[in-house]
Amino acid sequence: SHVVSRDVLFSSAAAVAGIFLAHLGQAFLYSGGEDESSLVSMVLGGVMLPLAYLVVLCGYSRGCEFRADAFSARLTSKTTLSSALLKTEANARLVHINSASAHLFFSPPVLPRRMRWLLSLHPTTAERVKRL
Repeated sequence: SHVVSRDVLFSSAAAVAGIFLAHLGQAFLYSGGEDESSLVSMVLGGVMLPLAYLVVLCGYSRGCEFRADAFSARLTSKTTLSSALLKTEANARLVHINSASAHLFFSPPVLPRRMRWLLSLHPTTAERVKRL
């Protein structure tokens, strides 16, 4: 369903935009002198720009998951997909998570709950089941 809705294409374009913004952020970090205005541009460009990109990308990715769920529910059934999502979540809770492997998960498990929602690539299982 991600292929049908061209999520891969848009995600690839977003990755290219992210690389551009990362380079732009680096340019902001290393440009300017020691006056106050250059410090503000360094913080805005070097820190806030990449962080804003990350938040937008994560929001877009969550939207893609909702569209993929809707497509999958049309192919199978809402109850089948809900059951599969709930089983996946139950199995995921059995895995021990430490901070060294946290970057491998769709939703960073070692962050506080509000930050986890903001920086997660997938919506929570409860949200996904509710939207079905």
